[in-house]
Amino acid sequence: MAEHKDMLLRQLTLLQLIPRMPGRIATTVLRDKLAERGFEVDLRTLQRDLKNKLSLVFPLICHEEERPFRWSFDADAQLNLPSIDTPRALALYMAEEHLKDVLPQTVLDQLNPDFNAARNHLAGLKYNELSHWSEVVRAVPTARLLKPAEIKREVWASVSESLLKHQQLKIVYLSRSKNRVKSMILHPAGLIARDTVSYLVAKVNDYDDFRQFALHRIQECELLEKPARQPNEFCIDTFIDSPSFTRSQDVRKVKLIADIHPQVAWKLTETPLSSRQKIKSIDQPQNWFRLEAKVNQDQETFWWILSLGHRIRVHQPLDWVDEIKASLKETQALYV
Repeated sequence: MAEHKDMLLRQLTLLQLIPRMPGRIATTVLRDKLAERGFEVDLRTLQRDLKNKLSLVFPLICHEEERPFRWSFDADAQLNLPSIDTPRALALYMAEEHLKDVLPQTVLDQLNPDFNAARNHLAGLKYNELSHWSEVVRAVPTARLLKPAEIKREVWASVSESLLKHQQLKIVYLSRSKNRVKSMILHPAGLIARDTVSYLVAKVNDYDDFRQFALHRIQECELLEKPARQPNEFCIDTFIDSPSFTRSQDVRKVKLIADIHPQVAWKLTETPLSSRQKIKSIDQPQNWFRLEAKVNQDQETFWWILSLGHRIRVHQPLDWVDEIKASLKETQALYV
């Protein structure tokens, strides 16, 4: 009885190790990962489990064009090990509403089986009160006109695997700044999703500096069986705040002083620009407010100010005042 139970646990663990398409995992890797989890099994037994037992019940795919054989679940397989519960199904349902405007379609396609399983679970409930949340709860992301950039499925699979396994990537990349295609070897260090674009942070060839590469501009991608140089000094949060990634070469803090419309004041009272922010009423313009806040002197903050249009008048920093004047003059010239 104990031996039968161990076999079932081993097969359950084996199923949990197999990725959905386009991911795939070698039989030898499965054997090693099972050993790490306390299940010692030879290759012959493992192959018999996969081909003669599990493949007859589950939508498993054997990639026999490679040796050792690789295994995957069908991309649309709705398999939940362990089975999904109601709170988890509700969380996935709400997450889908938010993530569909953030993640690339390639990633969403791979998550669709989980989202479908969540919807099916909620639809099948009659008496659990959480099941009705799907009818009355929505996650509405910030309004955005642009859709996520399209990433090739094979690119996403290779990039994610290279990060997990710390292996080199050979890519063919379209450079926007130089407007030409270039082949290079990357040593991946991190992944950043920003608005509608996802970036791979990596060292290039033999260089030591970190650079970012938009995934949708990677035209070809090959995972190499070579270890990437380990980025021991790399901190992804430091990189995000650095001039290498920000849209401005100047990321110092500055004091923003501006007169703002009552609606803007109300918004910033609820969601402040920074922890060091003051808002007080002023006499002119009537019912307006004076804003003082420490902010990053970067393009994102400046573009936010420009988006407010006639509902803000900036007094400091002076270089932003000059840029706003020049921008308004250029805009006015377009409508003459």
